[in-house]
Amino acid sequence: MSRPRAHFILLLLLAQLSLTSAALAHGPPPRAVAALDVDGRGALTVKLSVGLAQRAEVGFRFVCPAAWGGESSALSELLPSGELIGSAGSELYSLDRAGRVQRVTSMTAAGEGANGAVLGLVRSSSALFALRSGAGKTTLERITSAGAVRIWESAEPIHSVAASDATLQLVAIRDNTVSQILLSLEGRELERLSSPASADVISAQARMIGDVPYLVLRKEGGGSVLGRVEAGSFRMHASAADSIAGPIATSSGAVLLALDGRLHTLRGEQLTAHDESEFVSCLGSRAGRPYACVRDGLRALEQDQLAMSLFSFADLIEPELSQLPVERRAACEDQWLHLRFDLIAASLLPIDTAAPSSPDASHSAPQREDGGTVPIAEDDRRADDEAGCSLASAAPDKSWLTLLLASLPMLLWGGRCARRRCRSDAR
Repeated sequence: MSRPRAHFILLLLLAQLSLTSAALAHGPPPRAVAALDVDGRGALTVKLSVGLAQRAEVGFRFVCPAAWGGESSALSELLPSGELIGSAGSELYSLDRAGRVQRVTSMTAAGEGANGAVLGLVRSSSALFALRSGAGKTTLERITSAGAVRIWESAEPIHSVAASDATLQLVAIRDNTVSQILLSLEGRELERLSSPASADVISAQARMIGDVPYLVLRKEGGGSVLGRVEAGSFRMHASAADSIAGPIATSSGAVLLALDGRLHTLRGEQLTAHDESEFVSCLGSRAGRPYACVRDGLRALEQDQLAMSLFSFADLIEPELSQLPVERRAACEDQWLHLRFDLIAASLLPIDTAAPSSPDASHSAPQREDGGTVPIAEDDRRADDEAGCSLASAAPDKSWLTLLLASLPMLLWGGRCARRRCRSDAR
């Protein structure tokens, strides 16, 4: 085979590889899931679809679940004191800013049954709670820096949990019936309601606005509905062809939600669509500051509209492996490389990620009056409602294909010139 022809075939193979780069990514595009901590300058800790991002002196440092022994799908939340709690199977671990890991011990009396798998971590302004399922029962634990205390248990399955500053909401779907249990933060049962559900409902998610409980029901084959369980019935407030994010309370007292990625305001029974064009995959509020998850990170919400960036994937930098035990560094690096690959494939991260692409003052660490940096542990940490999330789609990266196609004519011209030179030499 002639050298020019071999070059041409190689170019075709590269073009095919670039077309399929998105398909080679590891699942859906990465996304921000929730802001776990914020201050006046932006986000401090952001929960991602894999791991977390913590604001550093420059940009945001990736925190891998492997740091505490967790898989990529591990759950994580912050204690009101600011300490990070992460799940690894049936265990919970705390992780401080220096990378020190400690197992969260159970303070439940021995003989009451082994801990089950962690299904959810939710936080009120004063406490963190873990929902577990195993050994034929569901349990709810209150998590503190001293350990975990069981506050409620039941033989019935529970599929989702949400928390407000005064109430815990538990929901389940079983035998075409959706059930809701409201508890005090001490585990005392306040209310139990149920309503019939259609046969195509496959999941129920707890969502709270203040102390008002809502549910999002997901249907088989697609479709979601938002509503409330009332005495023997389910009152629907909104529906979507695919996903529902939120709801959260607006500054005007109305309800803000995103239906299939588009922001809507619900006031009474009237649902009004916004003109925003950016896809919104989650809505939440922390420290009284509402936010939205968008394709490239987190945006603040001001006057119920998307505003300044609180976090951008472009500012994400590699994890600090030197802080981890040697035996966990390889797993952490692997999680980072997988995430980095997916971010580049989705055009969310530049290829050179040794440092953030465009550090912004809003993403830098807060400054003291004397010019020094304020450690995150010194910031005021408060919590509000857990964000309600949906899955956002992202456009595949076409930069490789664009560059390849742009250079193809020049490369082919070079090949023809090489052939003409070869023929001339032969004569």
